[in-house]
Amino acid sequence: MESGRPEEGLVFNVSSSESGTRTWLQRAFRKACVKSGIEGMRFHDLRHTTATSLVEAGIPLHTISELVGHSSTRITERYSHPQESVLKATEMLANFK
Repeated sequence: MESGRPEEGLVFNVSSSESGTRTWLQRAFRKACVKSGIEGMRFHDLRHTTATSLVEAGIPLHTISELVGHSSTRITERYSHPQESVLKATEMLANFK
């Protein structure tokens, strides 16, 4: 990322050394929430929402884990909060041989 170009596949060009950019992104997110009338939402909540939506859409847990950067499907299970029946069906399909 020395060239200043974003790495391929990233939505935002923010490295761990660019805390000012991360702060800017969080401020922009908060501003968008205020403008939209959304209260109590954190930037991190987007990760939970993404995982939940993908589980509910029937995407396999290992695929979701890779997409959101989790080291295991156990972490993804904690991040996703789908309806109980959807989670049971997903788990059943994941264990199908």
